[in-house]
Amino acid sequence: MEKYIKDKLDILKEAGSIAACYGSSALSDFIKSKIILNPPLTDIIHLKTVPPSIKIDKVGVAIFSCLSVGLKGEVIFILDENNAYNLIDLVYNTGTEEKKKLGLLTEMGISIMKELGNMVIGSYSTALSLTLNRMIVPPLPTLISGSMEYVLDFIFSPYSEDEFRYLIQSVFSIPECNIEGYLCLILPAESVQDIKDTCKRMLEDMSK
Repeated sequence: MEKYIKDKLDILKEAGSIAACYGSSALSDFIKSKIILNPPLTDIIHLKTVPPSIKIDKVGVAIFSCLSVGLKGEVIFILDENNAYNLIDLVYNTGTEEKKKLGLLTEMGISIMKELGNMVIGSYSTALSLTLNRMIVPPLPTLISGSMEYVLDFIFSPYSEDEFRYLIQSVFSIPECNIEGYLCLILPAESVQDIKDTCKRMLEDMSK
């Protein structure tokens, strides 16, 4: 059983690494800054528990899409509030004082974060499409902010509190302005099995 789970997590790590590279590359091109991407982590998590690998103690800002076409799951682009402020400032150069005055959840702040999230999630999903050789179309993203408990409760409200999911998490950083954030793919067990079966078929086809 342990080997079975490890095999699944290894496959997810590979798929998540490719997808995160696409997502972070799109963000890097847009903000014209270097991004460092750490190797992805994989884990099995409880839906109502904040994963310990997401180190956001106070307010988090998440942009997420619930995938339903081609693959079921959630793609989440998340930062803490200060990093979100800094990312907005990097994109539009609002300046420190102006940034503080505006706050994040103004119309401008929401628009900027949604634009960035849509671009990153779109690129992430495109990479999954190419990896799995199928069309995966994310819906328009939703933005939510609050404690991590509140954010996860909101995202996973349609599901049972007792459910578990597979987490593929990549940490990205922008050294230029000390920004750090997370790209997460959260999948139900049936999607993980689907990915494993697809990868197995692709390897078999290549060996013919």
